[in-house]
Amino acid sequence: MFKMNTTLADGLLIALFSMIVVFIILFAISYMIDLIALVVRKSKKNQPSVGAQKKSPSKSSESESDEVVAAITAAIAAYTGRDDFEVKSVQETGKSSWGISAKVNSVN
Repeated sequence: MFKMNTTLADGLLIALFSMIVVFIILFAISYMIDLIALVVRKSKKNQPSVGAQKKSPSKSSESESDEVVAAITAAIAAYTGRDDFEVKSVQETGKSSWGISAKVNSVN
């Protein structure tokens, strides 16, 4: 079944053939990913955007906002051990905390 006396040329031929097979499969996977990305882009163009739909203000967003402010206030009080402060407003910065942390840590 297997030869016991495999030469260096046989080993190199097997290695070359194996590398060719691997690269062919990698190219096939790459083209499949590109095809899927193309299909997803086309399907997104056909769907109406979420921003086009008008949202009516509701009372649930106000209560959620109050709950968020209360949760943030409680977290700050627990972290600092003080409760002599007042959270007046909460605003999104538009930046990810993880991204800011990564930038700070990469500089240090």
